[in-house]
Amino acid sequence: MRCTRRRRGVDWVIHRFVPRVSDSFPSTPARGLFSTVACVAEHHFLFCCSLLIGLLVHWFILISPASAASWYVNDTSTTSDSFTSAHGYDTQSGTVSAPFRTIIKALKLVSTGDTIFVDAGLYDSYVWLSSTETAGIKIDSDNIAIVGAGSEKTVIDPPGANSITTMFGIYADTQSRLTITNLAVTGAYVGIRFVKVDSSIISGDSVSSNGQQGIS
Repeated sequence: MRCTRRRRGVDWVIHRFVPRVSDSFPSTPARGLFSTVACVAEHHFLFCCSLLIGLLVHWFILISPASAASWYVNDTSTTSDSFTSAHGYDTQSGTVSAPFRTIIKALKLVSTGDTIFVDAGLYDSYVWLSSTETAGIKIDSDNIAIVGAGSEKTVIDPPGANSITTMFGIYADTQSRLTITNLAVTGAYVGIRFVKVDSSIISGDSVSSNGQQGIS
């Protein structure tokens, strides 16, 4: 029985691992049986190779990270802006030409690996952390960056007196690989409050006029 081989490249691989029957057995009546066994083995080998390749491709697709996104935030002025020349509104898409108005809006859509660029302006929104605690922004995702236009330009100032012990500027808990850079946090009780946050960077920031601590 002849086992037809259609691809030379595959034929070469098969012959490396499954020797030709004619190389191992003389011309005898038993040769037909061995030819059949070899042919089945070759087809089984090809099937296993195809299955392995399919599994590897599927695994690669699953673990390959999606392209990181950039989100843009701006106030309703373009004075001293660095990243965008458009006014910010939370009804927009968060692109460079249609930025959000609040960092809070961008954080609702951000995914791991993303960067939020916050242009010059005063950002005084807030979110509730619990029934008694608030923060200017709360970070819930790992491996994201919040980049300001400069600590003298991009200012987070949550509403309320800096003597309110339950008010924070930037808050994160149990996240990792965060980057907070080139912005200012002022007017909170604690400017930047990280709880069990690992492998993160705080750089080029100004944390002044906060009630108790700049960074905790």
